Amino acid sequence: MYGRRLRWAVLGVVVAVVATGWGCAGRPQPAAPADAASVYRVTGTLVNLLACPSVTCAVVEDLGEGQQVVLQAAYPGGWAEVRTVSSGREGFVLRRFLARP
Repeated sequence: MYGRRLRWAVLGVVVAVVATGWGCAGRPQPAAPADAASVYRVTGTLVNLLACPSVTCAVVEDLGEGQQVVLQAAYPGGWAEVRTVSSGREGFVLRRFLARP
């Protein structure tokens, strides 16, 4: 009985680490200097930075209006892969929420 509880407890911790991005992969990377031509600002009041180019993906970070991001790549369907200037986190946003500063 104790072994079963321990297995469930360990499984719960693993699920929590994966779901919250608490492990090494979830740590924000230091922001590298960006080329000024690739810097954009967020135009929406609250825009989700997503883990993949789909509205069903996990939210990496909430971006506020005016926050700066570096455009890394453009994808079909109106998606853009970006890195935030402030935290260095990477993810995807819809291009319609980005404008030149």
